[in-house]
Amino acid sequence: MNALDNGSSVNTDAVDSFADESLFRSFAEDRSWEPEWMADLRKESWECYRAYRAPVHKDERWRFSPQARLSLSAFAPPSGTNDETASVIDSSEENLKEKGVTCGLFDEVLLNNPTVLECLSKLKGPNLGADNVHFLAQAFSGHGIVLHIPKGVILEKPIMVRHFAPPDGQIRFFRTIMILEEGANATLLETFISPNNQDASVVCSAANVVANSSARATRILVQDLNRNSSFYQLDTKRACRDAGIRCCSLHLGSAQSRFENLAVAAEEGAEIDLLGLSVGQGKQLFDQRTRQLHLAPNGRSDLLYKNALLDQSKAVFSGIIKVEEQAQQTDAYQTNRNLLLSPEAEADSLPGLEILANEVKCSHGSTIGKIDDEPLFYLLSRGISKASAEELLVNGFLDEVLKRLNDEEIADLLREHLKGKFSR
Repeated sequence: MNALDNGSSVNTDAVDSFADESLFRSFAEDRSWEPEWMADLRKESWECYRAYRAPVHKDERWRFSPQARLSLSAFAPPSGTNDETASVIDSSEENLKEKGVTCGLFDEVLLNNPTVLECLSKLKGPNLGADNVHFLAQAFSGHGIVLHIPKGVILEKPIMVRHFAPPDGQIRFFRTIMILEEGANATLLETFISPNNQDASVVCSAANVVANSSARATRILVQDLNRNSSFYQLDTKRACRDAGIRCCSLHLGSAQSRFENLAVAAEEGAEIDLLGLSVGQGKQLFDQRTRQLHLAPNGRSDLLYKNALLDQSKAVFSGIIKVEEQAQQTDAYQTNRNLLLSPEAEADSLPGLEILANEVKCSHGSTIGKIDDEPLFYLLSRGISKASAEELLVNGFLDEVLKRLNDEEIADLLREHLKGKFSR
């Protein structure tokens, strides 16, 4: 019986090997080549993990979520040596070096151009419940992608990256650092996949996206791991003056996923679009926690998450828009739509507002329902099979999110990932 069949693949009584001092010391010794500031950051993060106290049962940040399914206790921490390929960059953009662009794997950049990563100690996690996992990502990460775009540089083609899950019984921490200087423009597309369909492992993606003044950053994440896997996505976005960030996450795989997303409109005129799609089958769990934080006037944020759930799959959404007192003239929206394609599928939705300014436009909404009978009857009356008719309607339901990318080439690529996910 695999993790998808039984709803969990973890032994919550296992010893916490991540807190083992000798293990961490061995990891640090294997990475003695790193700059001193990085070693200090790892040690500080590891000590924060050791001091961390797990959330209590009534912690709102874990409401409706079966925490045991997302436990890391049964998985082995990574070693400090990277002896296999965990990420591959595929970029058709030419002359990146001539443009002053830093684009490389995490360890390569840390070894050859460490000054680009000195900002790591200032980059925080989303702080939406899985703080312990973020501490571990800071302490044990050795994989991922670093993309730094200098002032005024515009990349016409997306940077494509494939990340691979670790072998059976292991966990792998990936860091994504995407920083765009003033007036820059770039798109990053990351895909997480498993080398096979059998291994039970954990993947954690901890990302920081920073768009400085007037920059435009787009990040797409596709999670298509095998269904014995667990996945953590811990994202923090920060948009500065007149900057724009657009992010889209497509979750198809894993037995259980936890997605935390903090989006900060930090300076005047910042704009952030947050898009999400999840398609659940079997007993898959998608646990989504978001926070749209407005710190300055004339900002805009818009969140649209859609979940299509078959069989006994489950989605949990909990999001809040917070507008600080000084963030007047804010426009902020939050929408969560859930389509139940089985009487046993389940969705919980908790949108919320915390408004401290008095001149704003803010709203939130959520829906949980099944396919409308009228359009389904129309398609059936035209000789289309029920399975094909349902797939057409579900694709139409999801396509609203893809159209908001304003990039038909990338939208078509994501549609390819969605093909065949609704067959039963």
